[in-house]
Amino acid sequence: MMRKSIVAFAVVFSSATSAWAAPFLVNSTFNADFAASQSLWSGGPTAGLDRQGSTGGSVGAYYSVRADTGTVNARQNAGIVASYWTEQTAGTPVQIGLDFVGDAGGGFVEARFGAAAEAGVFLDISGCFGAVVFGACVGIPYNIDTSIPIIDEGFFLNPATTHTPVIDVSRTAQQADDAFGVGTLNTPLGNLGPSMNLDLDQRITFTPTGLTGTAFYRNLTTGAVGSTGFTIPTDSPLSLQLALGVGSWEISFLDLALQNLFRNDIDLELRPAFDYVVGSWPPAGNGLFSFGLIDETFALNFGLVSNLGTIRLDVLEAQAVPEPATLALMGVALTVYSVTRRRRNGRAVLWPR
Repeated sequence: MMRKSIVAFAVVFSSATSAWAAPFLVNSTFNADFAASQSLWSGGPTAGLDRQGSTGGSVGAYYSVRADTGTVNARQNAGIVASYWTEQTAGTPVQIGLDFVGDAGGGFVEARFGAAAEAGVFLDISGCFGAVVFGACVGIPYNIDTSIPIIDEGFFLNPATTHTPVIDVSRTAQQADDAFGVGTLNTPLGNLGPSMNLDLDQRITFTPTGLTGTAFYRNLTTGAVGSTGFTIPTDSPLSLQLALGVGSWEISFLDLALQNLFRNDIDLELRPAFDYVVGSWPPAGNGLFSFGLIDETFALNFGLVSNLGTIRLDVLEAQAVPEPATLALMGVALTVYSVTRRRRNGRAVLWPR
């Protein structure tokens, strides 16, 4: 009899738990891969670059820089983790946790930049080797007015960063190239020796600033539908709260977009020098000329993730199902009752015959 009673209790308790299945926590991970490929000028400058200039004075430098092409390629691979209880109670907002988790090494940004540069020095000086009497040169007069090209070449920069995507964290890459040129000019007075260093530097910075999307929900029981927008603004989970009525619900995450800022900074530096018969140029402390070619910040055009995925949960009436704590109390009460009965009868039985 004791064994039958125990079996009967197990059957009754099993039937109760199957009728009132406890909710459980689910963590669903969906792939969210974003890619972009666009012209360097898209969203920033409207065309290519063509700049020229020179320093003043009778001895100086000139330059001409043309940017012919430019392309940015980027990818940001990540997962979106949706955390939720399979059953939630009506009367309070349904809560769903959304977290952006970047794949290790899944972030890549490169900026391909091509440019052609010409640079040189110019000389416009005149004078007299010998005596000057009443404004006239008694000796050898000279007049030099010429330009000496030193550098004429193309540059190609390709800074790139590989990283783990994280919202609200900046990634930076930098690359530089340089050229050095030396020229000579034969004159009756001797050789003039110009030289020049030309440095081109490109620095890119990429910052994901948030993830936006739309939660579309549909009640499978009543057919009711609705939607709400959401934003994951930092590298921490978002608690999405939805006012849902009783029933079984499907919730889809649509039109996910990666908000971001991309900065491209390209600088040109010239360090010219010129040794000539009566001196040297430039003056001490004035040997560096810097020119900011590009300094633009804009957003990369990542494609949307049109349908990330769907989850399903049930919203129940407040008293429709005993909570797990209630079931636990029922078990404790039955245990206490059985022990009391055993002590009262002085027998080692769980249930009366």
